[in-house]
This record gives sequence, C-alpha cells and structure tokens, in this order.
Amino acid sequence: MPYLFLFVFTVSPLYFIRPQNVLLKKFEIHYVSIFLIVLILTLFYGLRYNVGIDYMSYYNIAELKKYNVPLKGSGELFEPAFRLIYKIVDFFCLPSNTLFLFGGFIIYAFLFMGVVKFSHSYVLTFFIFFSSGLYFFSFNEFRQFIAVSIIFFGYRYCVQRKLFKWSLAVAVACLYHKSALIAFPMYFLCTVCLRKNIVNILIVITLVLKKIGALELLCFVISYIPGYFGNYAQVLPYMVSKGTSGTMGYIYLVIILIINNSKYFLRENLKDLFFFNLFIFSAIFINIFGNVYMVIRLMEYFSISLLIVFPNFYFLSKKNKYTYILFLMICTVFCANLIKYALFSPKENLLEYHTIFTKWN
Repeated sequence: MPYLFLFVFTVSPLYFIRPQNVLLKKFEIHYVSIFLIVLILTLFYGLRYNVGIDYMSYYNIAELKKYNVPLKGSGELFEPAFRLIYKIVDFFCLPSNTLFLFGGFIIYAFLFMGVVKFSHSYVLTFFIFFSSGLYFFSFNEFRQFIAVSIIFFGYRYCVQRKLFKWSLAVAVACLYHKSALIAFPMYFLCTVCLRKNIVNILIVITLVLKKIGALELLCFVISYIPGYFGNYAQVLPYMVSKGTSGTMGYIYLVIILIINNSKYFLRENLKDLFFFNLFIFSAIFINIFGNVYMVIRLMEYFSISLLIVFPNFYFLSKKNKYTYILFLMICTVFCANLIKYALFSPKENLLEYHTIFTKWN
C-alpha cells in the first residue's frame, strides 16, 4: 500500500509540469515541483529498512566499516565512487542508513535530469517507471541502478554525437558498477536508421527464438566449444529464474511493431530513433533470455529507454483509433503489473516496506 500512495503523490503533480516550461532558462515554480518530487522519492528510498534483496549486505558493510575489504567470495573491492559514499558516511559519523539517502538522491536526480531532457510526457514516463517495475528494481540493485541512472542521463551525449562526453559518462557510471561498460557501444549502434522491414523481420526472428527456447539451444552449442567457455553451458540453465514475464516481453514487441510501422514516426529525429533502437535491443534480449536474471539486470541499461519510448507510443497511437484502443489495453496490463509489485511482490523480490522508524520501535 505505501507504494501505491507514493505512486499517486509522485505521478499526479507531474500532470501540471509541462516539458516546454521546465526547459526555460529562468527559474520557475516547475523547478521547485521537480525538486520536491526528487526529494520525496529519495526519502522514501533512503529511509527504508530491510527492504530489497541486498539491503542488509550494504547496511552491515557500513556498520562494520568493511567497505575497503574485498567482497567475500569474489575477492573484489567495491568500485571507487561507491566506496566514496561509504567514506563520506563514515567521515561525518552519519547513521549507516544515510548510505541509501545519498545513493537514492544520485539515482533520482540523474533520472529526472534525463527525463526533463528527453520525455514528451512526464506523467507517462513516471507511470511506466513504476508500473514496468524499474522503480522496484532500484531497491534490489543499489549499486547498479546508480550506474543505470547515470547512463540514462548520459544518453544525451549519444544524441548530440559527443563521443568524449559520452565516454566520460560511461566512465563515471563504471565507478559505481563496472557493468555500465555494456552501454558504451550504443553510441555507434543506436544511431543507425534501420528500415521498417528489417525491424519487422527482427521481431519475427525474436518470436521464433523465444518459441524454440533459444537459451537451451545456445547452451547446446556452447557445450561443444572446448575449454573454459564450455562451462557456461552448465551454468546458464540453472541461473535464478526471476526475470521479466512472458506477457511483458510480448507487449514490448507489440510497442515496437506499432511505432515501427507508424507513418508518423520520424526516423530523422535522432533522439526518438536512438531510444527506439535502444528499446529494440532490450526487447530482443528480454524475450530470448527472459529467464536469466543476469541478462535482465544488464538489459536495464537499455530497457530504461521505455521511459522515453512509451510517451512516444502514446502520441503515435492516438493517430489511429485501433492502435489507441491497443494502447489503453497495454496500459491496463501495466496497471495490473504495478498492483502486483506494490501489493503482491514476492519476499525474495521486494520485502514489505519498513522504515528506519520501524526498526527503532
């Protein structure tokens, strides 16, 4: 229930914040509204207690001051910028929970700066942020989601074709989570204008691979590769199965199909084309490897493009009554998904919401 209240109090005010007004250089009340929403999200995220899979791990490391010790089992240290958050908390003798306040502010500040830059509708963007599960993933993937939000902000440099600044954004994200490096090639791949027929063929191929069980087929092929890499064939099928549902995967393909074949989709608009291509990458991998948790986590760098693609999908669907009806049906599915996450999320995904005040009681 707290998540539903947060959703209402966050998304509703966004209706009154218009993108064209926020982009004005002079200070306006809209900036105050945005700051308050970021603050609310940060407080909700940072004041939690024992919520999220990795919460206690990060919390105990802060309590024991072991952030400069190699992680048990991996022998690796946390990335430098993430250790810096620990050091700041330690230096000022702040409570260990403050770690999540700092991290939450970084996540939502960068996220909102990216939304302000690219989104055609803040309401739809944050509706999809909650209902697609991205918001809830941020509770379970603390370090990585900081990197995801920085990469999302940095996509502006891909659109502006500024390779140095994009490289810098990826480097900063890697200082929080090394997996951010996977986003670097998107600078070159996502500005290619694919023809409609090519995209349609990719959708068909994805559906075929999904139906025949491409993961098992991949493992079969890898098993015949000699040496170390053949071991992956034994690992992949047994990885934790808690990725995207089949329904959401199909919905992503439907969204791609409608946008791709809309005569109103302007492929010369580099911003829309870039995020559309990014979303195609994520949808293909999510559909084929939807039951492999690590693949789903990596795809968050790409699937966050849904925050920009979904408002586009809405405006394009309004041009045709049949696609608009389909849009409303898809919105209904996302609403159901939100309710599932907010009220019925399994404990291994997202624990019942508690605050630090609950702990003290």
